[in-house]
Amino acid sequence: MADLAGGPDPRLAASRDRRGVAVVRLTSLASTPLTHLRLLQVLESAAADPATRVVVLRHAGGPAGGGAGAGAGALARFASLQVPVIGVADGPVTAFAEYLLLADVVVASQRATLGHRLGPGTEPDAGRAAQAVWEEAVGPTRARWLLWTGETLDARTAYEWGAVSEILTDHRLEDRLRELSGELAARPDAVRRVQRAASMGPLVQRMALRAPPPPGDTSG
Repeated sequence: MADLAGGPDPRLAASRDRRGVAVVRLTSLASTPLTHLRLLQVLESAAADPATRVVVLRHAGGPAGGGAGAGAGALARFASLQVPVIGVADGPVTAFAEYLLLADVVVASQRATLGHRLGPGTEPDAGRAAQAVWEEAVGPTRARWLLWTGETLDARTAYEWGAVSEILTDHRLEDRLRELSGELAARPDAVRRVQRAASMGPLVQRMALRAPPPPGDTSG
């Protein structure tokens, strides 16, 4: 199995198996501008490698605070990855939740929770982008409720609200991820590219229309 992260940091690890499935793992990684940049670099490097057919972004949970947040530019870069992405929530997820919610397929373990929190250092662009992603995932009213109350969703509620597609027990999680990633990796290159574009294109357009313009922007 190839190591793709290019460094010893256990909080952000990446590897690829012989099927072409690249797994990027987040564990207790604080949300800062630098860690968002590093995550994107790892994801883009993995996706750009011709040997990669699918990316699995697996989040084992991390600090409870919202941190810096991902800006619209970072999320646009994530959406432009040319391979399908499976997002996996496998712990308490607040930081970097936007990336998981933008994945083509989102699954959660029974222990997972999802939260929408913006830290004091969050830039306005990052706040707007995060809100747009959460509105897309659970609807505007629920996204605002999460933002203002600081509540988190357990796996069952996240499923019922439409944020995740499947809830998996501990003994089923690994098998199901192998099934899903194998199914996507086996599809022809052209099919995967078309499906990825079909999945991300309308989503990014809707998010851009929903996000409020920056202060002073009179273009709309």
